[in-house]
Amino acid sequence: MRPQQVIIIPRVDLFFTCWAILAHLLSVCSVFYNTTALAIFVCVMSEIVNITINKEFNLIYHLTAHYLPLIIVLITMPFQLDVLPILILVLLYFVYYRYDIASILKNYERPSTVAFGQGIKINI
Repeated sequence: MRPQQVIIIPRVDLFFTCWAILAHLLSVCSVFYNTTALAIFVCVMSEIVNITINKEFNLIYHLTAHYLPLIIVLITMPFQLDVLPILILVLLYFVYYRYDIASILKNYERPSTVAFGQGIKINI
């Protein structure tokens, strides 16, 4: 009998970046509003989080999650300063967290640990 293996699925739903990437995909498919302003917003906010509260900064993750989508969005979409996607996603994000700002800030203190260390465990 072989030992049971465990797969840990990252809890990416806890981070605004992943919500924004979904919005970008919907925007590229012409299902959602133009998300150029959202890409800039996420990039700026990620810098603020990294400077202020992130205690485990990872440059590769940061560039992949924040700057790569920004570059792709700027290449594939015309620049349009549409604030509605930002408002919609911020509202949905806060509702998802039940307006618990302390939990949001705690997750962003150690994002890699939260996403990968405490992910959803599946036994196979």
